[in-house]
Amino acid sequence: MPTDKSQSFISPVVRKSWPKFKLWATVMGLDIDAIKHFGDEVIAKGDEWCNVITKGPLTLVHGDSHCENYLYKENSEDENVVMIDFQLTQISQPLFDVANFLVLSMATEDFDNHYEELVGFYYNELSSN
Repeated sequence: MPTDKSQSFISPVVRKSWPKFKLWATVMGLDIDAIKHFGDEVIAKGDEWCNVITKGPLTLVHGDSHCENYLYKENSEDENVVMIDFQLTQISQPLFDVANFLVLSMATEDFDNHYEELVGFYYNELSSN
């Protein structure tokens, strides 16, 4: 079970990496206003936000789930996918990785147009196991 101490690194990491992350998000074409709002909320709420994401059910999560942290063979029948970059791995809510992946891997317009379908798919997959 995560403790306050084990989760206390989140706010300082966000605060320190925020300028670089905003630049990356802009280059990726992501909705920088929405990302800025989220980051500002995490920084402002600090430990309170950490308490929300550490309520059960909990599992091991990647912590930085987005399309650039997955490797796969393009134009191949091989369905194996390899995940990389594990420095933010932690115990948290499993939907944290799903939300990160959807928000950080899709253009805002695609996310908005397919939100219900994507959330429904992930809900069905996660609840069937």
